[in-house]
Order: sequence, then structure tokens, then C-alpha cells
Amino acid sequence: MADKKLIDEVGKYIDKYYEPVKDDIKMDKEMRSIFDKITKFRKKRAEEKALQEEPVKRKQFVRRCITGRI
Repeated sequence: MADKKLIDEVGKYIDKYYEPVKDDIKMDKEMRSIFDKITKFRKKRAEEKALQEEPVKRKQFVRRCITGRI
């Protein structure tokens, strides 16, 4: 097993010299507008899909009411 003193020394070295990697990607206006467009598109697609599925669910509900399988 590693020596406790050595482990402590390594820990101190890491604390002293380690610098976390800096995020070099900055969000700018162009990137923000692209993300906004993508978000709007995805919401619109989700709404359209929900509207397409709604009549199918109604038909299934009506069929279940008629057949008595509610």
C-alpha cells in the first residue's frame, strides 16, 4: 500500500499546480441565435406531432366507448 506521507505530498502538489481546463468556447450572439432557432423548430415539431396524434387518440377512445372497453 502507498505511504500516507507520499499520498499527502501528491495531494499538495496537485492542489498547488493543477489548474482546471478553461472553457475556451464562449457563447456569442450568433451561436445563441442558432440555438434559439433550433429550440423553436423542435417545439414546433413537437406541437405538430401532438396535433397529428390527437385525432388518433380520439378515434381510439370512441372505439373503446362503443365496444365497452373503457
